Amino acid sequence: MKLPATVIEWLLEPSNPSIRYRTMTELLGRTTDDPEVIAVKHQILDWKVVKKILDLIHEDGDWPWTAGYDSPELGFNYLGEVGIDKSNETVAKAAEIYLSRQNENGQFPNIYFKTKTGKIQYDDQSCYIAMMMRGFVRMGFGDDPRVKKSIEFLLTQNRWDGGYLCTKSYVKPGRKTKSCIRGSKSVLMLFAELPELWDTPQCQELLKYFLERKVFYKRSNHKEFVKKEPRLIYPFYWEFDLLGILLALSKMGYGNHPDVMYAWKFLDEKVNDDGTFNLEWSMPKCVYKVGKRGIPNKWITFNAYLAYQQRETISDHF
Repeated sequence: MKLPATVIEWLLEPSNPSIRYRTMTELLGRTTDDPEVIAVKHQILDWKVVKKILDLIHEDGDWPWTAGYDSPELGFNYLGEVGIDKSNETVAKAAEIYLSRQNENGQFPNIYFKTKTGKIQYDDQSCYIAMMMRGFVRMGFGDDPRVKKSIEFLLTQNRWDGGYLCTKSYVKPGRKTKSCIRGSKSVLMLFAELPELWDTPQCQELLKYFLERKVFYKRSNHKEFVKKEPRLIYPFYWEFDLLGILLALSKMGYGNHPDVMYAWKFLDEKVNDDGTFNLEWSMPKCVYKVGKRGIPNKWITFNAYLAYQQRETISDHF
């Protein structure tokens, strides 16, 4: 789908420097050493939305493990979206403290499920680990041995049906517990950032998991959604959303696969007359405010056109 000039002008408005920066570099192909691009990137730190995210981090770099949508697991994912990278001292300090808590398996302490004795329990939630590692990779921490260890851990968590669970606590003894499409989506979005994994058996099985259900239908019935009807959701988190999957599949060279055509048609029908897309759902009680639901949204519109662009420009990998 062609990106209208009026939509480009809208995305480049100075009110949202993160969208402006990513539009310049990802949709328009401007280089990161362009003086105007550099200037816009500096403005991101002064944007009130980014300031609210960074304000969650204590001066010593500790990120409080508060339950809900502002936890570090989601927060690092937010930062990877807005254009912040490891050159930021606050982010680098917070990343170091958080990664230092990793255990030998590549897991991190789970504050949501405490044992009766108060003993630290380490998280095996694929969705949380995948979202967090995606944020770290996007911010430039991909070469950190601890990030690599967590990614290696995820590679061992794939299920018999090719997908991933949210957490292994859902596995029922004596039964073949099916994967969770939401947890699977989060892992796919992480893998899309790591081309070196695309030919691994785990990644190929995960791609098959989505392609066999034509992205969001039940394998046994391509007229019935796996969950509810997929929506345009931002920021990306564990909820199943249409754009997250299309972005990942397109980036990996599967945007033109026949089994993805149903999903594109679904997205095509959501475009407004002026070429924008509406935000259909967002997380409540979250400092990362992205706009009101039901009206044109820059984040949704940017990611929709990014998915279309990747579909058109990235060579097929199937």
